[in-house]
Amino acid sequence: MKKITCILTSIIVLFSCNNEDKNILMNQQINCSAELPDFKVTNLVDTLPNTIWNAGSAGKHSVNVNLDKAHDIKKIVFVLGSTPQTNTNVNVLIKKGSNGTYENIYSKSLVTNHLDTVLIEKEIDDVSSIQLHIENPASWISVFDFKAIGK
Repeated sequence: MKKITCILTSIIVLFSCNNEDKNILMNQQINCSAELPDFKVTNLVDTLPNTIWNAGSAGKHSVNVNLDKAHDIKKIVFVLGSTPQTNTNVNVLIKKGSNGTYENIYSKSLVTNHLDTVLIEKEIDDVSSIQLHIENPASWISVFDFKAIGK
């Protein structure tokens, strides 16, 4: 009887752990328009606070994350930085399902400085891909962190 109880408890613990919200961008296919050798796009999702992605120039840049399967998202968070303080156009697009088209869920012109956090609290089901588009004609932009929280 003890053996059965232990197995059942383990199954319940595994189920509850796998059902919790997490950063679904971890261990996913991620690519970008450009990157510097020491500031690779994979730094966005490595959970280390002192690593960044930097395209290496001003202008239009993008990050694309293709998810291994469709996920339900509760919020998207990213941290931007620029030196000096400048205006930056930011767009976040999501693709729903495997045959869906991209939909813009966030579009703003921000005055970015060092470590500006953007939080998009919007529940979206069946997300298969997320794109981050950044445009700044005057300065380089770094992204310090990029998360999509969901299941």
